[in-house]
Amino acid sequence: MSSEEKLYYDIRLKAFYSAFSILKNTDDAEDIAQNVCLKFLQKRENISNPKNWSISVAKNEAYALLKKQKKILTGLDDKLDIIQERLIESKKEIVPEFEIISLEEAKELLSKADYKFYKILIKYNQNSEKIAKVTKRSLSYIYGISYRVKRNLKAAKLLKEGYLGSKEIVNYNMHQNILNFIKILQKKMRENNFTKMHNYFREIEISKIPIFDICVTYDYQIHFFGNRLYDLYIPYKNAKDEIKFCILDFKINKLNEIIVTKFYDKPSKVLVVKSTKVIAEFTEKKKGLLIKTKDEAKNILKKYSATEMT
Repeated sequence: MSSEEKLYYDIRLKAFYSAFSILKNTDDAEDIAQNVCLKFLQKRENISNPKNWSISVAKNEAYALLKKQKKILTGLDDKLDIIQERLIESKKEIVPEFEIISLEEAKELLSKADYKFYKILIKYNQNSEKIAKVTKRSLSYIYGISYRVKRNLKAAKLLKEGYLGSKEIVNYNMHQNILNFIKILQKKMRENNFTKMHNYFREIEISKIPIFDICVTYDYQIHFFGNRLYDLYIPYKNAKDEIKFCILDFKINKLNEIIVTKFYDKPSKVLVVKSTKVIAEFTEKKKGLLIKTKDEAKNILKKYSATEMT
């Protein structure tokens, strides 16, 4: 690791733990740590003590976010009765049902925090309103944490069973990170400017990243190699209504950051797909049985390929 990379790593680590000590929330702390790193890259020439600076900025952002969250929660509590009435009227369950497994197996698959809430879910038969009352939390908070725990449990169980090729194997935090990455990537593709994505592209040359004409993106698919390494398939439609794929490799570091290691669309052949059937085939099968290997994914793409361009 170069001195520059070590400095960046140290800054992000200090920012993360400073924010986490205030918010007690990993997702929010990671977001703040990323923002701090972006600000550092923009202002580094004027920063004499980067580590102390990162701690100070992270704490300020954490307190500001905490204040905003409290205000939002207050508003949500005021509207709780309305939300509950609408739920009763619609008779729709916001959090989908999931396969209940033994506490022993859940303990093996989940983090301590998720397992603690899983036991509450089971104890109160997944009754969100009752859990909200017992835990003295808002109903919206219970829906959110229920979704996270259920997704994490399903992802861990599928990985344990050997499934490798679907976003079903991706846990909640990583799923949010991937969605955020795709959103930023699409925006930067339009702007043809990746300078503010250094944290994602620190291991590849930004100048060599191909620019794609992305108008609409579809649900991503993923292939897990092991050892925190993945293939990511991002289907998209361009201005000519052609379906194409942005394919890349990435890894997850110790801070759970996405680090892109390779793009596959150039200089290799670019597949131009004239049919949306390929999107359905990538997503229709259950439990990640579809994309087991990179070759299998390529075969699906070629099956619907109308033309190939170099």
